[in-house]
Amino acid sequence: MSTPVQLKITKAGIESVFDAEQRGLRVQLNRIVYSSANFESVNMDTRTQLSNIILESTIAVGGVSEDRQTLRFFSVINSVSELEVKSLGVYTDTNVLFAIASVPAGNLFKVYGGIRFIASFGLGISASTSSMINVTTD
Repeated sequence: MSTPVQLKITKAGIESVFDAEQRGLRVQLNRIVYSSANFESVNMDTRTQLSNIILESTIAVGGVSEDRQTLRFFSVINSVSELEVKSLGVYTDTNVLFAIASVPAGNLFKVYGGIRFIASFGLGISASTSSMINVTTD
């Protein structure tokens, strides 16, 4: 049985939502970055970038379900070689690390070379926050 990827909003991510709200804008999520770095992901993590980047993918489709207070998005991961993904980050179109998921040891998941992997993600958000976030698709 696989372990679900637990995305957690970063401090910079929540600040970007409040900043956008003050300016009458919306946060635009547009890409996912995959890393070979292990660490324990926590809410309000102070990281602003991930290290040891091994792959990047755009968000193919997604949106915000305001009634369910959930952000959902999908990305197609395509690599020519096998990758062990230990952490990942969701970035905005202004390069803010919005959310992260990681494990302190082992892998979040593996990507096998030559096989397209469709990753599906969900992130619970508050009703007040959900109206401030857009998912920009490729």
